Amino acid sequence: MRAARAAATVLVAALALIAAGCGGGGDDTSAAEQWAEELCSAVTTWTDSIQESGEGLMSSGTSSEGLQGVVDDVKSATDTLGDDIEALGTPDTESGEEAKDAVDDLADELRDGVEEIETAVEGVSGLGEIANALTTISGVFADMGSQLAETFQTLEELDASGELEEAFRQAESCESLTE
Repeated sequence: MRAARAAATVLVAALALIAAGCGGGGDDTSAAEQWAEELCSAVTTWTDSIQESGEGLMSSGTSSEGLQGVVDDVKSATDTLGDDIEALGTPDTESGEEAKDAVDDLADELRDGVEEIETAVEGVSGLGEIANALTTISGVFADMGSQLAETFQTLEELDASGELEEAFRQAESCESLTE
């Protein structure tokens, strides 16, 4: 239980860090801002789902069924995030293709994390195996948070002209990542 809570805390902290600098929107929405809006919205929805899964595990106790429920929820949320990211298209910026590649890579990395979680939980029985699975899940959640942070760092580094930075700052859905 502590591992799941720690994983959720690490993930939320990582998301807060990646969203630093994002904030309130204006009425004139550029194509880049719309892209940022949709990305932040998808990440927020995913983060909320992951956090709820961790909380569900803590409230249901540690059981193989509880773990499988978390895996199913995380897989579903991650598949949705991956689909949403892939549907974003390319932002209308100078470094749009590179930004698209970075978020597509993120979707692949997160899906790889889900596979790692699925493997860790497969056939788990007994408290010792459940504890090991929780340790793996916690580590994967931390890795997912790092992958998100690294992707947003990459986006920032690609953005020599500041177009994406401004888009993230103006996108309202990015604001919720720092609350």
